[in-house]
Amino acid sequence: MWPLWIALGILVITGIALLIRSEWERVHPVRAEYEISSPEIPEEAGDVRILFLSDLHGKIFPRDNEALYRILRETPCDLVLLGGDMMTKFRSAEKDRKALRSLLSGLPKGVPVCYASGNHEQKMLRLSEKKPDWEPAFRELLNEHGVRYLRNETVPFPVRGGEILVSALDLPLDAYKAGPKRPLPDGYFEENIGRKAAGRFTVLLLHSPLYLEEAADWGADLTLEGHFHGGTIRLFGRGLMTPQYQFFYPRCQGIFHTKGKAGIVSAGLGTHSVNVRLFDRPEVVLVTLKHTKTAP
Repeated sequence: MWPLWIALGILVITGIALLIRSEWERVHPVRAEYEISSPEIPEEAGDVRILFLSDLHGKIFPRDNEALYRILRETPCDLVLLGGDMMTKFRSAEKDRKALRSLLSGLPKGVPVCYASGNHEQKMLRLSEKKPDWEPAFRELLNEHGVRYLRNETVPFPVRGGEILVSALDLPLDAYKAGPKRPLPDGYFEENIGRKAAGRFTVLLLHSPLYLEEAADWGADLTLEGHFHGGTIRLFGRGLMTPQYQFFYPRCQGIFHTKGKAGIVSAGLGTHSVNVRLFDRPEVVLVTLKHTKTAP
């Protein structure tokens, strides 16, 4: 049996090594790629490439975002979707705007960009009476870069002779409280964004991965989510802890299928509160949509 001081030394060295690894991961983003096939994707559009970014939380990567820009330069796309929590309620608004401006400046030129709310944007919008300057500055920044801000609406996007639909739904803020999943009110999707258009491929921006089944019931062909930061520490293919204190929740990062529909959960780009990433690098998500004659 090892003496106690040796065991403690090994624990300290291991802890330091893991902290160093975490700091390295936090500044080295990667690209995750997925393919989705559906007969509702217009055949004449060919491959449709969607770049999905989420949970920036005011993060600027080293050397003025060069690590992130490199991935963006190497990732041609037809549409960019921003999945919310690009800013953080508890941080300096100016710091977060600087980080968001830096990200938007590196996006592919001439490509449509849509931004949907996460829980942090929703909270800031609700605090507009206490922080009246936040929303005008936020919207001005998006307008400067030609970003369309979607809240509880569906919009069409042309893609080489066809089109796809993009929907964005704000969840009730109760849906983000710690603890067990809270059910949505009956008819919540239809009341806020109407019925899913039959026969038309629809991408839904829905910040929380807890509601993938509800999104599939509504009819979303592809739901893009974030919020869980990959689970902070990934072990055995699962995230250790979500921001809502679910432990080893299976849908913290990756692609998932339910009821014949797909959901992709991004590990996100930044962190907040618990500023740790371990075996869980920040990621840019690229989704390629392909037409198929029959349902997969």
